[in-house]
Amino acid sequence: MSVPAEITESTSFGVLEATGWTPAIVALDAMEKAAEIRVWQIELNDFLGTCVKIVGHVDAVRTAIEVGHKVAEQMQGRPVSSVISRMAPAAVAGINSKVEFNVLIQQYVVTEMASEKETAVSSDAIQALGFIETQGFTAVFEAVDTACKAARVEVVGKEKLGGGYVTIVIKGDVAAVRAAIDAAQPKVEGLGKLIAAHVIPRPSSSVLALLPARPAGAGIEECSPITAPFIHRLADLATVRYLPSIWSCSDDQHRIAMKLVARQPYVSFVLFESFVVV
Repeated sequence: MSVPAEITESTSFGVLEATGWTPAIVALDAMEKAAEIRVWQIELNDFLGTCVKIVGHVDAVRTAIEVGHKVAEQMQGRPVSSVISRMAPAAVAGINSKVEFNVLIQQYVVTEMASEKETAVSSDAIQALGFIETQGFTAVFEAVDTACKAARVEVVGKEKLGGGYVTIVIKGDVAAVRAAIDAAQPKVEGLGKLIAAHVIPRPSSSVLALLPARPAGAGIEECSPITAPFIHRLADLATVRYLPSIWSCSDDQHRIAMKLVARQPYVSFVLFESFVVV
C-alpha cells in the first residue's frame, strides 16, 4: 500500500464516486484533460459504484472534480464528489487502500495508478475507446457481437462491477468505434438494462492504464509487484505458469503453496485465483 510521494500537508484531495464503471472512466478522462492532477487510486465501492481519488493543487483538483461530476451526471451516473483543500496527514491511512483482487468478479477492486512515466501504453497506440455497459451478460454479448460486425474494431476486455453490471471495451479509429457503439446500443433493448454507451477519442493516460493488460498465457514475470516475489519462491519448488481464474494442483503442491502464502496471507487470493501449479 503506497502513497504518492507528492502528498504533503498542503496537498488537496478530490474524490468522485459514480454508479457504473463507464460513467466514472469517462469522467476520469475528462478530469485529466481539464486540469493537471495526479490520479491516486480507483476503487470499486461494492455498491455498483466506482470511486476515483485524485490529488494535486487545490485549483486543479477543484476544476477536475467539477468537470468530472458534470460528465458523470450527464451520463446518469448519479455522482457524489468532494474536495478536501488540505488533507490531514493522519487521514491518509483511512483514505488509502491496499491493492485488492475480488475472487467473485475476477478483477481488481482497488487499483493503484502508476505515474505518467510508468504508464506503459501510449495514447498514440489507441485512437479511440468505446464502452458498452449493461446490467446482464446477454445484452452485452449481443451488443459486442453487433459492434464487431458493424465496424473494424477490436475488443480490449471486459470489466465487471458486481450486481450484474458488465462493460465491454473496444478500440479502433474514432469513426469505426463510433459506428460500432451506435450499432450496438439498440441491441441491448429487451435483453438487459443499458447503463452507458460512450466513445472516448484520444483516451488519457490513466484511462489507458486501467485497460486490461495481462493476456492469458503471460509468464510469471508479468504478475503484479505484490505477488511476484512469492510466485518466484513457489517457482523454486514447482513449475508455475499464468492462467487466469483457474486453480489446479496436486495435494503435495497445494500444501507447499499454502505454507509459502501463509507468511503473506493478504496475497493468497491473488495467487490461487491467478496461477496454476503443474
